[in-house]
Amino acid sequence: MASVTEDVQALGGGVHMVAAGPCEPVADVLRRTTASLGAALTGIAVLRRSHAMETDPVPSCSNTVKLFVEHKVAVLDADTVQLLALSSVVDEYAVTADGGLASVAQAVPLPAFLYQRGFVLKVSRNVQSVVVKSAAAQSSCTVMMIAPAAFQSNAQAAQDNAFMAPLNCLLGEKAAEVTPSALTEHSELVAALTAAGVRVHVFSHTAAHGTPDAVFPNNWFMSAADGTLALCTMRNPNRQAERRPDIVQWLHSRPGCKRLFDFTDGEKQNPPRIVEGTGSLVFDHVNSVAYMARSERSHEGLAREMIAALGFKQLIAFDAFDSGGNAIYHTNVLLAIGTGVAVVCADAIPEEQRGGVMHALSAGGSREVVTITRDQMGALCGNILEVRSARDGLPMMAMSTGAFNIFTEQQRAALLGHVSRLVHVPLDTIEYVGGGGVRCCIGELFH
Repeated sequence: MASVTEDVQALGGGVHMVAAGPCEPVADVLRRTTASLGAALTGIAVLRRSHAMETDPVPSCSNTVKLFVEHKVAVLDADTVQLLALSSVVDEYAVTADGGLASVAQAVPLPAFLYQRGFVLKVSRNVQSVVVKSAAAQSSCTVMMIAPAAFQSNAQAAQDNAFMAPLNCLLGEKAAEVTPSALTEHSELVAALTAAGVRVHVFSHTAAHGTPDAVFPNNWFMSAADGTLALCTMRNPNRQAERRPDIVQWLHSRPGCKRLFDFTDGEKQNPPRIVEGTGSLVFDHVNSVAYMARSERSHEGLAREMIAALGFKQLIAFDAFDSGGNAIYHTNVLLAIGTGVAVVCADAIPEEQRGGVMHALSAGGSREVVTITRDQMGALCGNILEVRSARDGLPMMAMSTGAFNIFTEQQRAALLGHVSRLVHVPLDTIEYVGGGGVRCCIGELFH
């Protein structure tokens, strides 16, 4: 039989986690764990590999998972959550009054076991180096999306969205193909997210709504974990119409929604003050920081009012330009922030501002920063989003297949050092015609 380890971690409430060898009697595990701690236990969570032979070494508990019980955060080894051969499961037992054992749960995948106990899950290839100071979740397991049933090129938005195809490329027969193609792509994205464990609420729209860009709902609302819902200003009239009363009512009536802030009066001011939701603002929920690239769609003064209402401590505003010297219309095409990794087109930020942004993104070294080129930004490699599975709480990164293919192998490996998987589907029509990618298609619901 494989040798055993005295590697023990507290789960809270007198329950401890310990790694065991294949077929090791649980009574032996309890005996050596009690001896190691020098104290009686109320329960034991036996961590074991699901596909191990009797001669295999016992996994190190501390190298597989690091628990921050005071913050209710668990950091899991990236290889453990990505490779079936290394997958870990937990058998939980309660210690009875007479010192016996009563089974509580058997063969629960480690991420699901921790998620069910209220832990926020993080992923890292170097578990022991991770330091956790906040229990805030960077990403959501519930999202809202709008099926592009009346999707077409938006002439109003094309005025400053250089990521959109020129209107003269979408005339004649090509225009008739746009909506069916976009619907197919969007349905595949919804299916992929759902299969990965994300709760997806899908609405639709019609030509009568007059909202050709409705597929991008992240621009007109934002939510926060404290129950705040914010309605955001939109630059173009046909995008302002995306704030439909029926959907607003649904958002406002959701369990956990405690307050509503309506900032839409900014559209009526002279000049208008516009902040287009999480297109303009990219949030670091863990560190309570919001990032914004200044543009006609991102007014710094209103942004500061909005982040204060949402309970964020700091706004980092900066400039960002494409290769032609034009201001980049939305922050979320050049910047994405996950729990342990951020993606940014550093070259788009002026050199005198770049260092400060990069330093803040690294969060004191607790987050890896992956830089992308302007060409990769043009392929919407920055327009990606970390989401979570509602089944086991594991973070994953969602992107288009086009972006996935443009990322280098080294960049994809860096992302996979901090998430359980990369979820991607082709989104060519929506990206080409609408000028937005996967992140733009997803409205996060944090409450």
